[in-house]
Amino acid sequence: MEHTLILTFSIFLATLSSSHLSKQYGPNFSLWLGKQFVVAGSSANLTQECFTTNDITFASSPQIAIGKYLGYDYTTAVWAPYGAHWRNVQKIQTLELLS
Repeated sequence: MEHTLILTFSIFLATLSSSHLSKQYGPNFSLWLGKQFVVAGSSANLTQECFTTNDITFASSPQIAIGKYLGYDYTTAVWAPYGAHWRNVQKIQTLELLS
């Protein structure tokens, strides 16, 4: 029960913080989460633009060192950038592993 309460409270604080940032900096703002640059938005128009118009830009995962060394130079399904190779690997996974 305590874990649920802590989780609920932390989600409430995260929502409260993002709401406060949105009021202070506007509906679209950017920030650093550690070494990762993140764009945050609370407007429906920005969300629609990210998932329809610029979806290929946001589909690729960031290229970090673990993907280079453990992901065979970004060739595995997890670390590959979005493109022809990624689609081919996903197709092979679906046909061979999940069927």
